[in-house]
Amino acid sequence: MSFNSLSSSSAASIQAITLAAQACALVSDALEFSRLSTASYPTSFETFADCILLQPRAKTLPIICIETFKDTSPDSRIIQATGGLLGHQYTVATVLLPDDRTSHIRADYYATTRLGIMLSDDHSALTKGGHLISRLALPRTRRVTNGPTLDALAALFRVAHNQLGNRAYDLFGRNCFWMTDLLFYCLARKFSAAWLTGTATPAEPLRRYLRGETGVLEAAVSSATPDPAARWWAQLSGNAVRGIQTFFTRNHPDRFLMHDDEVKEWISIWDNMMRGK
Repeated sequence: MSFNSLSSSSAASIQAITLAAQACALVSDALEFSRLSTASYPTSFETFADCILLQPRAKTLPIICIETFKDTSPDSRIIQATGGLLGHQYTVATVLLPDDRTSHIRADYYATTRLGIMLSDDHSALTKGGHLISRLALPRTRRVTNGPTLDALAALFRVAHNQLGNRAYDLFGRNCFWMTDLLFYCLARKFSAAWLTGTATPAEPLRRYLRGETGVLEAAVSSATPDPAARWWAQLSGNAVRGIQTFFTRNHPDRFLMHDDEVKEWISIWDNMMRGK
């Protein structure tokens, strides 16, 4: 079973993905019965957030790992179209259950299927064909009281759903890279004190970001681009493109923000949402 390349998945693959989600320990054991138990997967960010935010136990279930991946599957249309230069990116969060089992939540943004959530107890199946870009992990042996919880993650998905609205997928702006980085770096920044007690991969750029010594773009590019020359060019062009977008849309309701300003805006909305729960 492959969780990648959903735009070309067969009906049988979608059914297998749905059964894996409905049977995962988070849905079948840890939470009360909800629409997540009968939904078809991938399900929307909105549906997932609505269900989780009504679950009393969600605030007690810690998120112990967040990761970003690049799809390197040869079946990926992006991989085929770019000769492997680019690949779809997505976010995975791991939730620790009361019996010490884990379930994994994958968040994707596709041009065709929009924002989607998949669930599985099998991390390797959920990320098959994926190359790890970045990871922040907390130890399973102790509870971190200032770390993220499932209800906080669901609220962030609600923010993402609301912020995206009816905006179209944009190859040079609001795309899977944009969504993946916003989810990962919002979680990293808001809970930086907790993540600093755990492990980071790659360590140097992510720990610098957690300590507030560098910004989103530098951390994201350094994590994804090991070659120094390519890293310099990616950061330079990324700043230039976003700077141009920000300048020309500054008076538009659908304006762009620089990377760190957008993370700050999302976290502010997120904080207000959590206070109003």
